[in-house]
Amino acid sequence: MCRGGRLSCLYDSLTAMAVADMLKAGYGVRGAVGSGDRLEVTGRGRLAAETLMSRDALLERMNIHEKYVGYAQRLGVDADNLPVSSAKGLVMHRLRLHNTANPLALIEDKAEVVWDRLMRTDQLSPEGAWEMLKRLERVPRRRKLSGETELIEELSQLSKEYFFAHLDHDAVPETVASWARYGAASPDKAMEPLEELARRAGLLKKTLKEEPETVEFMGMLRETVGMNDRIRAERAWEPAGGEVRLPMVERYSHSLMSGRLLSTVPDHVKEGLARSLSALDGYAGGSVRRMERLAENRMRELSRAFQEFPQLNSWRPDPEHPGLYLHLVKKPFRAGLGPLRAKDVSLEALGEHLPEPILEAPLYVEEDFSVRRGVPAPAAWRSRPDVVRAVETLDAVRRDFAGRPEATESGVSWKGGIYRIDSEAAPAGVTSAWKRELPLDEAISLIDVLDRRQEELRGGMLPFLPEPEEARAMYANCVIYRDPDDPGHTVRLMPGIPESPVRQARAPYVVHAWNGVYLDSRGAPAVSERDSYIPLECFTGAGEEPSLKDSRMSRTRFLDRILETLGDADAQERWWWDRRQAVGCFMEDVVRLYEELGVRENYLKGKFDLLDPVMVQTLRFVSHVLNDPLAYRLPLDKGTEAQKGMTREGALLKELIEEHGTF
Repeated sequence: MCRGGRLSCLYDSLTAMAVADMLKAGYGVRGAVGSGDRLEVTGRGRLAAETLMSRDALLERMNIHEKYVGYAQRLGVDADNLPVSSAKGLVMHRLRLHNTANPLALIEDKAEVVWDRLMRTDQLSPEGAWEMLKRLERVPRRRKLSGETELIEELSQLSKEYFFAHLDHDAVPETVASWARYGAASPDKAMEPLEELARRAGLLKKTLKEEPETVEFMGMLRETVGMNDRIRAERAWEPAGGEVRLPMVERYSHSLMSGRLLSTVPDHVKEGLARSLSALDGYAGGSVRRMERLAENRMRELSRAFQEFPQLNSWRPDPEHPGLYLHLVKKPFRAGLGPLRAKDVSLEALGEHLPEPILEAPLYVEEDFSVRRGVPAPAAWRSRPDVVRAVETLDAVRRDFAGRPEATESGVSWKGGIYRIDSEAAPAGVTSAWKRELPLDEAISLIDVLDRRQEELRGGMLPFLPEPEEARAMYANCVIYRDPDDPGHTVRLMPGIPESPVRQARAPYVVHAWNGVYLDSRGAPAVSERDSYIPLECFTGAGEEPSLKDSRMSRTRFLDRILETLGDADAQERWWWDRRQAVGCFMEDVVRLYEELGVRENYLKGKFDLLDPVMVQTLRFVSHVLNDPLAYRLPLDKGTEAQKGMTREGALLKELIEEHGTF
C-alpha cells in the first residue's frame, strides 16, 4: 500500500506518470527528430535548484514565481542555457531535473531555454518582448526593462500559464492533463498551488488573442511549450536518430515564417540563399542587388502564405512526382496506458506509484509521423500560383540549410563527414600530416599538476577542476590542427555558439592563426576580430606566413583588447554583450589568450615556468572556462558576484603581464 491517504497516493502516481510522459513527448530529450536539448535526471533526491543558482538569480526567480503562482517550494529543475559536455561530446542545452514530483518546473525551465535562444538569435528583441508583456499587463507600462533575467522569468511564467490553458492540445500527454486537473482540484495535495495557476490560465485563454501584431509572438509562445505545430513539422522532415542537434531551420524558424530570414542569418548564408532563391525565378546573373530583391520578394510571399495557410510546413514538393507533393501527417501523443482522466483512476489500477528510474531512459515518440507521397495540392491553394511558389521557396530554404555544417553531439557534421579530434575529416588546406589537438588540452594537464601544489600559488586556490577526462570531453568536438612545419600556424575548428552575438560564430567556424596574426576567409590579416570567425563552409585554407613586424603588431592589438575585456566590466559590455560591437565571449578570449597569443608558446620555450605568476593566473582563467557557465556563452546576469570575481582576476592578469613583460 502507498503511504498516506488514497488521494495523496493518487497524486504521487499521476505526478510520476506525468513527468515520464512529458519526457517521452519531447519536453526533455528531443534528439530523435531535432532540437538539441538534453534532460538529465540526477536521482531520487530532492536537491533543489537553489544549490546550483546564484543567490540573486534565485531570489528574483522565486519572487516572480510567487507573484503568479504563490509560495515557491523547491523548484527542482535548473536550466543550463549553454552547450555542455556529454559522454560523446557537445550538446546544446541541458535541463537538470532534481525533483521528479514537479512537472511544473520542467515546463518552466524548458520555456526559459527556448526564450533565451529566441532572443540571442535575433528572432525576438528583449525590448519587443518587454513591450508585449506590457501589452498583456504583466508588467507596469512605465517600467523600463531592467535586465534579461527578469524578462526571461516573466516570459517563462507566461509559458506555464499558456500550457495550462491548452491541456487539450495533442502535444500534451493525457497523464499530464490529468495530473494538472487533479492538482488544481485538490490544492491540499499538490506540491504547487495549481488552483491559482489554473485560474490564471483560464483568464489568459480569454485575453490572449492572435492578432496581426501578436501572431509571431504567439508562435514563439507555442514553441516554448512544445505546441508549435509548424516547428514540430520541420523537425519531422529531418529525423536525426539519436543525435542531439539544433538544425538551422529550427534556429531561424520564426524569422523564416515572418519573412525576416535574410536580415537575421549571417552574411554568407544570406548570399547563398539569395543565389538559390533568385535561381528559382530563372535569374543566374551577377547582380547581387537583383538577387537580393528577388529573394526578398520570395520571403515576403512565403510570409503571406503562412498567414493564410498555417499548415504549409506539412507540405513539400515530391521529387519523384513533379507537380505532386509530400504531405506530413502527424499523430497525437498518447501515453502507454491509453486515455487517462483523474476521475477514472483507481489505486488498484495504478498499483504502487511508478518508481523514479522510469525517467533514466526516456523515450521519444513525436517521430510518429507518416509521409504520404504523390499527393495533389489541397484544393484551397491548388490554383494559387503564389502559394505554390511559397511551398517551393520553403523547400529551397530547407535544402540550403541542410547542406550547411551543423554541430551535433558526435561532432561537426558536413557533407557526409564528421569533424572531431578522432576523425579523418578536416577543414580545407589541412592534411593528414597536421597534428590534431584538443583546445586547452595541455593546460588541463598543467592545472592538474598545479592542483597538487596549491600552497605555492600566488593569488589563491585554483577554481575547482573536474577530472581531466571530463574536462577534455567538453572540447571533444573542438579541434586544433597544427602545422608540423610551423607550430605557430594553426587552424582551430569550433562547433559554434548558437546564442553568440557574432553571427558567424553561431554555426561551426574556423579560427586561422599564424604566429599571433588572425586571418580572414581570404587569407589576409583580419581587419576586425569579427572577420577572424570564418564559417567552416567559407574556409579555403588560404593564407601566407606574416612578417615578424605584422605578427608583433597583431599579437599586441589582440592581446591588449582581451586583457582590457577580462579586467573591465565596461569593456565586457562593449565586446561581449553589445550586439553591434561584440567580438567574442569569455571562452573564445581565453582560448585565444592561451593557445594563439603566446602563453602556451612561452611556456614551451621555457620563458615561463609552471609557477610563473602570469602562467598561474592564465591557468586560473582556463580553469574557469572548463567549469563556469560563462565559458560557452554570454552571461545572463550582469553584475553578479561570479562576474565581479572574474573581472577582479582579469585586472590582476593585466597587472601581472605589465609587470613581467608582454609576450
